[in-house]
Amino acid sequence: MDPAWSLTLLVQSRLAPVELLPLWAAQGVGALVGGLAGRELLDRLPQQVPADVPDGVVAVGMVGLAALLGSWLVAARSPRATLGLPTLVASAVLPAAATGALNPGVLVAVGLTGLASWTYVLAASLAVAVAAVAGAGLARLSEG
Repeated sequence: MDPAWSLTLLVQSRLAPVELLPLWAAQGVGALVGGLAGRELLDRLPQQVPADVPDGVVAVGMVGLAALLGSWLVAARSPRATLGLPTLVASAVLPAAATGALNPGVLVAVGLTGLASWTYVLAASLAVAVAAVAGAGLARLSEG
């Protein structure tokens, strides 16, 4: 489960903090291993793979909006088929290398590889976290 969506479920009291820690720890280990392996792989490639990872307010805003949609869908207990919509939205508005930005673990891995600046990684991670909490709130408001 995506750490952002788990934060949404935590805010809604549908996930206990005890359940959150192993999930986030696994995401952190995966980000570290994946990022370091990715950096090693990029260093060994004969020609650098061009990666168009955005930096800037617009990119972070787009990540935040897609994450808001995702967290609202999770919080509103939408059908499973709709839970892929945020990634589709991110794929439509962001370059291919940035479509994993809805997952803070992926963001950390991208930062470790050097494909994106840490400023972008931190800003996008913060946008995703804020959107996760906001999506939970929106779902509560829409329930009446």
